Formats: sequence, structure tokens, C-alpha cells
Amino acid sequence: ADVTYDLGAPTARWANMYTGDLHLKNERGDWTIIEESDFLTITNNKNGKRYKFCLEEIG
Repeated sequence: ADVTYDLGAPTARWANMYTGDLHLKNERGDWTIIEESDFLTITNNKNGKRYKFCLEEIG
């Protein structure tokens, strides 16, 4: 059985989080965000499709 825990709290927030690739999975989806050298990609792990984040510089 899956057990979930909160990381931090409204009065005890985390300042920064340093991770490798970020895997997000629940009953609705299964995704991985990957940091490439110049951009980010996101992979749908259910169907294998990959997408490139299109970011616009604002500053």
C-alpha cells in the first residue's frame, strides 16, 4: 500500500530542492521532467511520447 507524507508545512517550508530527474506519478498520470543542457523535456511514461518545454525569456 502507498503511504503519503507531507514534506514541510505552511509554517516550515523548504527553501530549495535539489533533485535529479523529477518523476511524477499518481492514478491519473505518469510523467518525468528531464533537465537537458539547454532546455527541459517532459516524457509521458504511459505512452513514451516526449515533449520539449517552450519557455519564453522575460528578463
